[in-house]
Amino acid sequence: MEPRVGWAKQSVHARTVGALRFAHSTLLRILCQQGKYGDKFTTKVDISWNELSTGVDQERFFRVEGDRLTIRTAEQISAVYPGKKAVGFLTWERER
Repeated sequence: MEPRVGWAKQSVHARTVGALRFAHSTLLRILCQQGKYGDKFTTKVDISWNELSTGVDQERFFRVEGDRLTIRTAEQISAVYPGKKAVGFLTWERER
């Protein structure tokens, strides 16, 4: 009996697709925030994929322009570019 190489490749593909779907649904939950706010809000992080963020208060600023909501971080030291500072932005646009 010959090995079923096609079956093995399909199984790996199916597992990859399943893992990507799980990661996508998890990411959607991570980006959810709720509470009273003005033009800024603070989130107390209870749990995070990055352990350094757990238990830390994170201040965010937001702006609403028409159908767009933009949330940005305070300026912080970049984890990617040593010695540089960075600001993160998330922008959502309402569907009509």
